[in-house]
Amino acid sequence: MKIFLSATLFVLYAVVLFSQNEPSYKDMIILKNGSKLYGSIIDYRVGGEVKLRLENGSLLTFTDDVVSKIEIYSPTSKNTRPFNIESNTIYHAFGIKLIPGSNIYSDNPRLGMGLEYSLGYRFNNYASLGGGAGAEYFNYGFNEFFFPVFMDYMTFLRKSPISPFLRLQAGYGLLHTNSDNIIDKAGGLMFNPAFGFKFQGGYGINFTLDINFKYQEAKFTYRGQWGNQIYNRDVTFQRLLLRFGIIF
Repeated sequence: MKIFLSATLFVLYAVVLFSQNEPSYKDMIILKNGSKLYGSIIDYRVGGEVKLRLENGSLLTFTDDVVSKIEIYSPTSKNTRPFNIESNTIYHAFGIKLIPGSNIYSDNPRLGMGLEYSLGYRFNNYASLGGGAGAEYFNYGFNEFFFPVFMDYMTFLRKSPISPFLRLQAGYGLLHTNSDNIIDKAGGLMFNPAFGFKFQGGYGINFTLDINFKYQEAKFTYRGQWGNQIYNRDVTFQRLLLRFGIIF
């Protein structure tokens, strides 16, 4: 009997102790120094202040620049929009590009496509730097495929779930073509500034939509129509692209 009572008291003590350690309030703020605070967020203005009421009734106020991450679960939380401010972290970015243009022989519109991937480091909300590679088909008339390798810089202009952003890619585009008329070819410098919008999704995934200008140099050496003439041609692609992307 004494053993049973002792075990029962131990279990009750453990339950009480656990309930004291486990916060009943579900909202959480993680500061940049690593501290985690639980409570009920009563006000949050992106780029302004976060107000957190603790379980004991105390009210704490933090400026947005000291907060690393916010998780909102309480149904009673007011004036809040969940937004994770992730700094000093690695990011991945995928993109699909639509490349309108025309071929070499006419002004008939042609639609090319491209895929790209970037890996980089996000220093803060306003500066991310990385590198990437991709594959692009311009459909210019020679069945050419470009494989750009580039430096990738991004800056988001607002700390909000929907934010305008600027992006710059610069590097070199490798060239491949399977045309029988091409004797020699070479890629060249590429430059790709962009402006668009980021839309915050769930599970740390962000969606992007941007318009960007593509500058790509290339050189072709090819035979003429009768096979006797040899022509050298320097080509500069200048295209407006539409890009859909995912960043996480």
